[in-house]
Amino acid sequence: MSNVDFVVMIFIFANVVISLSACEINSNSKPNPEVQFRCNHYFAAGELRYDTYQFCGTMPKEVEYQYKAGTWKFWNKSGQLVATGTFDHSVVEITDRGGCAYTMKEAIIHKEQWQFWNDEGVPMEATKALVNDFETCSIYY
Repeated sequence: MSNVDFVVMIFIFANVVISLSACEINSNSKPNPEVQFRCNHYFAAGELRYDTYQFCGTMPKEVEYQYKAGTWKFWNKSGQLVATGTFDHSVVEITDRGGCAYTMKEAIIHKEQWQFWNDEGVPMEATKALVNDFETCSIYY
């Protein structure tokens, strides 16, 4: 292989890497105007509610947190709607952190109040893992 062939191969490889990187960046853009949040590897739209709990440590402090409530929609990175429904919440007691027990609200899904689709838009039955993914995904903007 000549030096010219080697340089051409490096140039082609670099262009492929740049193209793939650009695809990844584009896949994170909003698939439609309804999107409000990212929720791990999903796009999402819905209501966030805020609440507080008292965390007992060496210095007790009030901690604000958010949880998903009401009607939500989730899209995959391609913009395909994969879930829509209404979150409920449960109150859980946390006993293994801090110096005392405290309660907080967590979003829960009752599958009969939701519709799920695969990546091709075909209706499907949600697995426990998928439901858990939507219930526990971290919200960010």
